[in-house]
Amino acid sequence: MNDLVVRILMDINSGKKPTEADYGIELEEFENALQFIKSNELATGLTLLFGGPGNKFITSIYMNPIVTQSGQDYISENT
Repeated sequence: MNDLVVRILMDINSGKKPTEADYGIELEEFENALQFIKSNELATGLTLLFGGPGNKFITSIYMNPIVTQSGQDYISENT
């Protein structure tokens, strides 16, 4: 998952608002990476929406996302 997290952070850093389609992965794998990013405070301005039966992940909303210093360090340490 480290590679995916790095790719997402780098895309956010370059002004993109990535989706699972950008990486050719399943929604669940994308959700796991975004959950990791949020829980480790690697980026701000990111909201995850859940709903429906079992409260499954639906989508992500980006509001001026910014990679934090922790996120920058994560990129450096994993590239």
